[in-house]
Amino acid sequence: GNLTLSNGNLSLGSAGNGSDFSADANAAGMTSELLDDYEEGTWTPTYAMSANPFTALTMEVVGASYVKIGRQVTVKAAIQTDNVDATGASGVLRITGFPFTSGAATLGYGAATIAYADGWTTHPTSMYLNPTSTAADLTQRTSSNGTFTTSAAAALQAGANANVNRLWFTLTYFTA
Repeated sequence: GNLTLSNGNLSLGSAGNGSDFSADANAAGMTSELLDDYEEGTWTPTYAMSANPFTALTMEVVGASYVKIGRQVTVKAAIQTDNVDATGASGVLRITGFPFTSGAATLGYGAATIAYADGWTTHPTSMYLNPTSTAADLTQRTSSNGTFTTSAAAALQAGANANVNRLWFTLTYFTA
């Protein structure tokens, strides 16, 4: 039979319970047919360096939200800076603060789409969320033949400049 709710919510009880889809046909390699998580919320992305931090960084999060369905997480964000002092900053330029830790190994990488980048010294062209991490490395195109490299602090426009280093993006990844 069918279950119909005329009012209210369906609560599935304790953690680990969910909607069981085991009545459907299975694909080769199937490991689970239980949808046991759904969540929506906001998060706080921040520019950071993989080695030495910025001397000063004033950021503005125009908007940042996420949706988690099972193990899949999709984040959206629009961020910019108002002041950057990169004196002594080193390593790879990243965005940190993702709401969930990504999965392990090569399947843990998250794919991003950068919709808009403005006010940079060198605009990022892509980024990827590292496995078992909450940090995504920014990359930039270094030649006309398509060579890419990770971005450094020098990619950001430094100084007390309002509304620069703008980045709007969407990234989807999987948790462990």
